[in-house]
Amino acid sequence: MYQLTYISTESTNMVATDLDEILAEARTTNFNKNITGCLVYYDHKFVQILEGEKNDIQELYEKIKCDKRHQSLKILWEGKVSKRYFSDWNMAFYYPSVINNTNKEEKRFLNNMKLLSQFSKTSTSPLLMFWNTVRTFLDKNSNPILQR
Repeated sequence: MYQLTYISTESTNMVATDLDEILAEARTTNFNKNITGCLVYYDHKFVQILEGEKNDIQELYEKIKCDKRHQSLKILWEGKVSKRYFSDWNMAFYYPSVINNTNKEEKRFLNNMKLLSQFSKTSTSPLLMFWNTVRTFLDKNSNPILQR
């Protein structure tokens, strides 16, 4: 089993349909290649952990690098792991509603993601690094790695 974790910034101002398209493409590609992981999108930035066969993961990352919707890609970690930690493909994102812009939804999303990152199993250094990156990523004020 092989894992790769990266961060990136969106290259254009995405709309909800762009995110839906990314999710649909990811579900199809990842299901067909037995790739699992977690993708978090917030504040124009992505952090993702991928797991599967090494060649499939590296091929997918090359595809992501060529995707015009991403820029400033940076691999945080890659290497062999003893087992798969994400049994399903997941994507978490917050896209503010134009109709209901009270920030309650955003606060709920941030709190839920931070709780998930705290209570998820972090039995390996790569998983601990991924969830620490997610927590940092969600905190706009302490995010030097992901500043635009």
